[in-house]
Amino acid sequence: MNEMIALLRQRKTPHPLKPHPVPGLLGGMGPESTLDFYRRIFEISLAQGARRDQDHLQVLISILPQTPDRTAAILGEGENPLPYLMESASRLELAGADFLVLICNTAHYYLNDLRQRCNLPILSFEEETLHHLQTHHKGPKKIGLLATRGTYHAGIYQRQLETGGFSVLLPEKDLERLMEALYGPRGIKSIGLNAEARRTIEHIARTMVEQGADLLLLACTEISLALRESRLDVSIVDAAEVTARRVVEIATTAWKE
Repeated sequence: MNEMIALLRQRKTPHPLKPHPVPGLLGGMGPESTLDFYRRIFEISLAQGARRDQDHLQVLISILPQTPDRTAAILGEGENPLPYLMESASRLELAGADFLVLICNTAHYYLNDLRQRCNLPILSFEEETLHHLQTHHKGPKKIGLLATRGTYHAGIYQRQLETGGFSVLLPEKDLERLMEALYGPRGIKSIGLNAEARRTIEHIARTMVEQGADLLLLACTEISLALRESRLDVSIVDAAEVTARRVVEIATTAWKE
């Protein structure tokens, strides 16, 4: 997983105002999740010793909320979001980003296409999370995967997890309730994080634990928001948190001699 660091070292161009490679966040899917991802970067930096403004990372963020819904597109019911993702990537490259992060799990369906069309390296939630699981959660485990219908349909995480030796549990009976908590009139994407949506998602998570999940994988940034402060009697791996930590690691180490 050090290919990104090696690539950034090769591409390093000295600049007096740029002490480290600058991450560019492709966001707006949704806006609240993008803000949460940046907050994670801030809090991780704080925990690692940042004490002044100048100790924190330079970060560029493109918030493009008009990006068509990724789940609808994957299901053949909506516009292709790839041109919008390319627009965000182009904006960030022109602004001076050195590597990119796609702040939407479902949008990773388009990651390979985006990588082929983009000049900058792109960090993957899926790849970073699988590496984290194989490193820190070894042994056969049943993983309860909490994600969007589009992520499930595309198999974005299932194939990698099963290839890596994990079994995957999906909330099949609760899928409609989960999607309602995300997309419905009272869902997080509609009115922001709220107590009703949080309770629904937490109930579904507890049900998956009762069904035998050894670990819960949060593979949707809105689900990450809903369960961030929950206390569940099982290990939780949050793809957004794993990737945020990797962003900080890359930015703080890639250009050090």
